[in-house]
Amino acid sequence: MKKVIEASYLTADKAWSYRTILRFFFIQHERMRDFITPEEIYEYVKEVPEFHAYTEEQLHLDLAQLVKWNNLIARQDMGNAKTIEEYKKKRFRYQSTPYTVEIERMLQHLEGMGDSFQGSLERTQFDRLLQALIKLEAAASSVQQEKSEEVAQVWDDLFGYFRNIRRSTADYIAYINSEKSEERMQTEAFLVYKNQFTAYLRDFIVSLQKSAMQIQQSLMDLTPEKMQPVYETIIQHKSSIPRLEDTGLSKEGMADEHKELW
Repeated sequence: MKKVIEASYLTADKAWSYRTILRFFFIQHERMRDFITPEEIYEYVKEVPEFHAYTEEQLHLDLAQLVKWNNLIARQDMGNAKTIEEYKKKRFRYQSTPYTVEIERMLQHLEGMGDSFQGSLERTQFDRLLQALIKLEAAASSVQQEKSEEVAQVWDDLFGYFRNIRRSTADYIAYINSEKSEERMQTEAFLVYKNQFTAYLRDFIVSLQKSAMQIQQSLMDLTPEKMQPVYETIIQHKSSIPRLEDTGLSKEGMADEHKELW
């Protein structure tokens, strides 16, 4: 496991500055604006009270540091040079890196979570997972007649349901087992919700029991040999998406995802 240097800005002495700058980049990325000039950044941060004494020189130093930490990519901007001196003076536009975008996206999600686990026990997800498995099995049997994008969508839906069940259930169980929840269960106020809480757990378990055997059998039927044409079709679809770099897709990688369902 390597050190995640891209996360350095979160705990650095100037985290207040770095985080404000990178949140601006994230907002612009979500608006499909990728390359940002220092002038735009400076105009934005000067609206923040904590930046009243902040100078352009400090901004350029902060941007240089964020480039070193792989949070930003600097691209020399020659398009706006009007004189030879301006051309010689390096001017840059900056773009946030994929790591930074994902970190900021995660932070935005965490900021709305509060200090307790959330999650839920969504019983309908088992039916959706089973239906996705049935569709995938049908696609595997007639993959030559299926459109590659439709097969890929079934695959994505299947893993979406599976991961949602795993994450939501794990978070809800952690919520139940948390110290705060245990304390609340000891109070008289909990008696009002006891029946509702018990019915919620019972319905989830019953739904799981009804679907478990069917899901297990479907997974057993989808052997690696039967799935091989599906892998090839999905790889074909992913490879058809124009990208300038190698996507790194492989049959082995698809098989690893297949194993995750077990």
